[in-house]
Amino acid sequence: DRDNRWIDFLPRISGDRVFLTPRDADQLYCLDLQTGKELWSIPRGSFHQVAAVNEEQIVLLGNHSAASYNVKDGTEQWTTQLGQGTTCGRPVVTGTLLQIPTDAPAITSMDLKSGQVLVHQPWTGAAIPGNLLSTESGLVSVGMTIAAGLGPAAESTPSVQATELLLTGRTADARL
Repeated sequence: DRDNRWIDFLPRISGDRVFLTPRDADQLYCLDLQTGKELWSIPRGSFHQVAAVNEEQIVLLGNHSAASYNVKDGTEQWTTQLGQGTTCGRPVVTGTLLQIPTDAPAITSMDLKSGQVLVHQPWTGAAIPGNLLSTESGLVSVGMTIAAGLGPAAESTPSVQATELLLTGRTADARL
C-alpha cells in the first residue's frame, strides 16, 4: 500500500499555507489557509508521507528516498537516497535533523537544510525501529507491541553524532 498512496493524510500547516495529501491522490496540494485556493501541487511520485514541514520547506519521505520542496512555490530544493534499508515508521525532527527509522535496522540522520545523510546509527532494540519520538532522554521507538529507547546512556545517539558533524563542519566524515 505504501507504494501506491499516501499513508499519512493529515493536513499540515505552515504560516498561511496548508498542505494536503489525500489518501487516494497522486499529488501533494498546497492551499492558501484563508481562502482554500490551490497555490501549487506536485506529483506524489515514490513518496508516501510528509516527514517535516517548517517555514521554508516541506520534506517528503518514500521507501528509500527523501526530498525537500519550497513551501512558497513547490520547487525542489534537494533529493536524497537514504542508502540503507527501507523506511519503517514515522521520522522525527530534532533541531535541524530529520531522523528516519529503517529496517536495516538503523536510524538514519540527515540534515534538513542540505538533505545530506550524516549518520546511519545501528538500532540495537529487540525489534526494528517503529515510529520515532524525541524526548529529553533521547529517541523512543514505538512499534506494534514494544516501545524502546535509544537515549543518552547509549554510546552515541544519532542526533549527537550528526550534530557534532554539523557543528564542526565535518560533513565529509559522515558515515554512510
